[in-house]
Amino acid sequence: MLLSYALYYILILTEENVPVIEKRPDFLLSISVIVFYSVPLIVAIINSYLEQYKAFDFIFLNMIPFILSAGVAAMFQALMFARFPLDRPPRQALPKWLRWRHRRHTIPAN
Repeated sequence: MLLSYALYYILILTEENVPVIEKRPDFLLSISVIVFYSVPLIVAIINSYLEQYKAFDFIFLNMIPFILSAGVAAMFQALMFARFPLDRPPRQALPKWLRWRHRRHTIPAN
C-alpha cells in the first residue's frame, strides 16, 4: 500500500511539471519509501523461490540487499531533512497535504 501511494505521488508530481523535483522533500520521501520497501520484497520473492531448490543457503548473503536498501533509504531521508525550509514554522514547512486540521481556528504561536 505504501509503495502504491509513493508511486502515485511521484506520478502526480511529474504531471504537475514541477521545475526542480529533485529538491522537494516529499519527492525524496517517496523515493525513500520505494527503495526501502520494493528491494526487500523482490529479494524475499527470489529467496523463497531459491529455497525450494536448496540453491542458496547463505543467510548473510540474503541480508545484504536488505542492508543496502536501508542505507540508500536513509540517504534519501537525510537529503529530505536537509531540504526542509528552516526559515518557517514547522507546520508551514510541511507539504500542503500534511497540513490538515479538524477545526478552522488558528494555532497560537506560543
